[in-house]
Amino acid sequence: MSFINRVVVLLLAASLFPGTLSAQSIIPRGKNFSSLKKLHAKKIAASVQRKVRYTRKPDMRLSVARLDHALLLKTPANVRPHSTAFLFQTTYKGKPEIWAATSGHVAQAQEPVRLTFYNGDKEITVNGVVAQQGPALLSDAALIKITSPIPRVLRPLTLAEHPRFNKPLNAWGYASNQFYRLPKLAFEKDNTRFIRTTFPDRQTKRAGLCGGPLLDAKGQAAGIICGSSITNKTYFANTQILPYLLEAYHEGTADIPLVIHGKTFGKIRIDERVWMVQNMDGLGRILETYEVEEQLHQSKMSELLEMPGTRLMKFVLGHYENGSPVFRTLVYELQTGSYYFEPFE
Repeated sequence: MSFINRVVVLLLAASLFPGTLSAQSIIPRGKNFSSLKKLHAKKIAASVQRKVRYTRKPDMRLSVARLDHALLLKTPANVRPHSTAFLFQTTYKGKPEIWAATSGHVAQAQEPVRLTFYNGDKEITVNGVVAQQGPALLSDAALIKITSPIPRVLRPLTLAEHPRFNKPLNAWGYASNQFYRLPKLAFEKDNTRFIRTTFPDRQTKRAGLCGGPLLDAKGQAAGIICGSSITNKTYFANTQILPYLLEAYHEGTADIPLVIHGKTFGKIRIDERVWMVQNMDGLGRILETYEVEEQLHQSKMSELLEMPGTRLMKFVLGHYENGSPVFRTLVYELQTGSYYFEPFE
């Protein structure tokens, strides 16, 4: 007879014949009361531990997806080009919305994409389209509009409004069709343009990780993987750009801060890029001209700002309207912190 059945029978007997029930009647032969208490305490502790482990470690594959048809690279026939994306939930003018985000350099505007999530071994496919990209050279981020129903089992992340980097960070992504966690990333630098952390090691696979989320100390999405270096640094686009991309999608345009080296020089259109930078003295004379090509280098900007005699910074900005380039100039006064726009000459 099992232990539970023995207890039930003896309790019933005790109710019919008072005084017949004893601890020795309930405890199985060969066991004492203290050992039985320890056994049940271990079972309860193990049960609680399993529940805590489950709730603290949700399956990130329900939030982070393999992104297909968004990375246009020549690869061997047996390797499918892919990158990474993640779902996030936000509100726009009080209305809740679910979007996906990825890095800008792996996406093309208006390109259809497919996001594949996993619930255990089961694939969950969601369709989308690249709806908005970050400003060229300033933010490597893109916004994906979901065009198919979103299964309730998926878990959109929350964007970090005020990121916390006070403990080791984690990032997630798909590399070579394998799901990876980049653990214990040490925070190094943060501004509204990018976040820099360490990279786990040189052996970690990298191709395809771009677009994955960086989670801060509160488990919220603070960055989007956009690259890593051979010096074991990882770079993330700051997710604080995503509300601006959302505004640009809904309103047709948006103004974003022009932030370089942690300094804000004014606000520009989200579809503008910096083509040229000049530093000038107090009389408006040009000291040096920096023609921006593929990347706006932070080190070069520091050199221009710290050059003796620099009083003004001039940015030539450009965007396209109806297929034709349109330029204007932003002038920033270092002493007052004010800025104004001029026609491009």
